[in-house]
Amino acid sequence: MHQAYETLPSEIDSKCDREPVQRAMVTAKLFGIDGVPFLIAPDGRIFKGAPDSLADWLENKPAVKAEAIQPPSKAAVVPPDSAKTSNAGEDAKP
Repeated sequence: MHQAYETLPSEIDSKCDREPVQRAMVTAKLFGIDGVPFLIAPDGRIFKGAPDSLADWLENKPAVKAEAIQPPSKAAVVPPDSAKTSNAGEDAKP
């Protein structure tokens, strides 16, 4: 995508009303909107970007992606040194 900036006017017309743009920019800043699309559901949930299914998102259905894989939690990962220590303690007899 290429924008032809040379076709834009170099000076702003003094009769141009900047208030709507200024209001939109202030409102976006207040809501933390830094890009579009930015969605706000009736229940208050927000989404930055475009959901895979707008209808599902509005109905608060979980997104389903076949390729999505959840990383293991940190609690489930046991460092190799601690695994040796815990096994040694189990095998030792009093």
